[in-house]
Amino acid sequence: MDTCDIKLCREFKQINNLICRQSLNAGLNQDIDKMTLSHGWVIGYLYDNRNRVVLQRELEKEFNLRRSTVTTILQTMEKNGLVERLSIKDDARQRQLVLTPKAELIHKLISKDMKALDERITEGIDKENMEIFYRVLLKIKGNLEESKL
Repeated sequence: MDTCDIKLCREFKQINNLICRQSLNAGLNQDIDKMTLSHGWVIGYLYDNRNRVVLQRELEKEFNLRRSTVTTILQTMEKNGLVERLSIKDDARQRQLVLTPKAELIHKLISKDMKALDERITEGIDKENMEIFYRVLLKIKGNLEESKL
């Protein structure tokens, strides 16, 4: 395959759309409303890191989002009873992000569907090819983070 014929941006967009559609279906199958895909990713991240202090700037870095975007996501999640911002003893300016019991329940409901989606995405791809693919993805990500476009 000639690399000039590959339209990576279009392929990434199509894959993103398919993953988003499948992910949203997982939430709909669990009767979860008023929750966006971004909320689901934040819930998953906070759940996986629930035994330590997580600050907003960490979400900005993890998901490569602007501060204003993360602020809007967190405000909506707070309004919908999914996260709380708790003061930190040593620094009153910082707020620790904590999942509510409602969000923890949502995580448990959809995590099985998301694991199944991960398995479906990688079906038929051997470990060696997955490792190569992952290295290439990280390189593409690095190229984009370094670019000034």
